[in-house]
Amino acid sequence: MDRVHLTRMCEALQESLDRARSEAWGDRPGDSPGEADQGPVGCPVAAAIDRSLTSLRADLDGHRIDREAARVRLRRLVALAGAVRSGDLAQSPASDPTRPIVDADPWDYRRDRHRDGDRWERQWIERIAGSTSLGSNPHGSTSFGLGLAQPEMAQPDLAPRDVAPRDPIDPCRPAPLRRALLTSCGMAAMTTVLALVERSTGDGPIVVDRATYHETRHLLATGALARRVHEVATDDVADAITTLGATAVVVDAVSNSADVRLVDLDRISHALDQVTGGPAPLLLVDASVCSTAAGPVRRLLTRSGPTHRTVVIESLTKHAQLGLDRVAAGVIVADDGDATLLDGLREHLGTNIADLTCLQLLPPDPTLLDARLRRIDRNAGLVAERLAAVGVPVVHPSRADHPDHTRWLADRPSCGLLTLPLEAGPPDLLDRWRERALDQEVPLDHGAGFGFDTTRVYRTSATVPQARCFVRIAPGTEPIDTMVAVAEVLASPWT
Repeated sequence: MDRVHLTRMCEALQESLDRARSEAWGDRPGDSPGEADQGPVGCPVAAAIDRSLTSLRADLDGHRIDREAARVRLRRLVALAGAVRSGDLAQSPASDPTRPIVDADPWDYRRDRHRDGDRWERQWIERIAGSTSLGSNPHGSTSFGLGLAQPEMAQPDLAPRDVAPRDPIDPCRPAPLRRALLTSCGMAAMTTVLALVERSTGDGPIVVDRATYHETRHLLATGALARRVHEVATDDVADAITTLGATAVVVDAVSNSADVRLVDLDRISHALDQVTGGPAPLLLVDASVCSTAAGPVRRLLTRSGPTHRTVVIESLTKHAQLGLDRVAAGVIVADDGDATLLDGLREHLGTNIADLTCLQLLPPDPTLLDARLRRIDRNAGLVAERLAAVGVPVVHPSRADHPDHTRWLADRPSCGLLTLPLEAGPPDLLDRWRERALDQEVPLDHGAGFGFDTTRVYRTSATVPQARCFVRIAPGTEPIDTMVAVAEVLASPWT
């Protein structure tokens, strides 16, 4: 994460606080933002956050702080700002005694839904998913950050509503309308959509790519849908759809697995169009590795006219938090009909994101996200090339021997993880990397996950029967000189 990106994130947090402050004070006579004791975002804590943000930006501009220390400070400020903004909002507030009961606000029970989430969901659709947005407010009003209903009006911080995305195949047609739904984590998004699969796809076959994330395959293999599941190899998914007459398909766009596969979403989508009879088939895509912003995923979402339904999920603990790693969250993108059903399932399954959690997510920023994905992809390619040069059997689609290399070259979805077989290195491989990094003063972290600022190494474990153990390298956003040093550390056991 570069200083300019950190500065932009500081600005985004400051803008969120300023907007919240303005909306909280509104037009109340006699009140002003300067009266620090009369509102949650006008309190001394908020003023202290303002000062800390100003100080952090000055340190970044003056090169007086390194990027890791800046990230830690910003993460703390994001947490404090979210707490301040939600401090006066009860989860189950009493209705306004001056209004008839019939006029009670349906948004008041914040465990089920809150305007903080609604606003962020709209921004995700309009800024990241590349599809037009449907409002979900029961009263038809626009959502704002502190849960305050405001009249419908232009939203200057969102994409103009008169510039609707167009279908990539037929530009004369508008892209289909879709909604986003936040959940408490990525697996909460998955379980919510699997509940939709169970309820809306009949009794037909469910084709599952064998490279799909092992936790997802475990849920499918052990739950109510198990008798319908057909696991097939990545290259056989499209053929299995037409042969079996699949009513649902589950894939990772880029797989979080040992073989790091890239499915052919275009071919799968067209295969589902050929399945007729019964309920419209559903394609469930997990985009956590490459992001919903990846070209193949956006192309799928903006493709109009398919006879099947498409639902995309993403864990927001990876790329979307831009390295802050502050909260667990997930997001679902679906068309309006499925989104309405998923909204109800999210409520009844208890998988909605908490309002405080939502307020600790910075607004989606396509510019920063794209820059981040490109940097991670570049660094992954650099590491893969260095390891291959010393004879390591590294797995990454940038390598010419990867089965999906041609598809990766055509679309270049970000793939921020590389894998090695357990037998590729000595038993103490991770400790050798750790010791070498310490000796060379090169930043290198150990831990689960990917999409962070500092490169991580991790040996996966088989927590469920569907899991396969391997060594994972998740490159960070380091600048090129640092990344070259990281690559040398990673190659050192074989040199």
